[in-house]
Amino acid sequence: WKQGLEEGLKEGREKGLEEGRAKGMAEGLEKGMAEGLEKGMAEGMEKGMAEGMEKGMEKGMEKGMAEGMKKGKNEEKRAIARNLKALGLTSEQIQAATGLSAQEIDRV
Repeated sequence: WKQGLEEGLKEGREKGLEEGRAKGMAEGLEKGMAEGLEKGMAEGMEKGMAEGMEKGMEKGMEKGMAEGMKKGKNEEKRAIARNLKALGLTSEQIQAATGLSAQEIDRV
């Protein structure tokens, strides 16, 4: 009976170790994947937001610069039209020199 007890203990230990390893590996894998996914998502979101902000800022700056340049050119054309008008040039001559419409010239 002693030998049977020892064999039973040995088999039980081996089976317990095998089942414990399998369960531990499965649980560890599941936990590792969940933690990795969570961490990866957080890092990806953070990086994506940073890149998106940077690109958005660049596009905003480019758009703002373009709009500012356009507005500045239009104001410059109106200032030139005012000066030409003060010198006595006709509306047609001012249109040819500035590219402004007759209505725009009348408003300056």
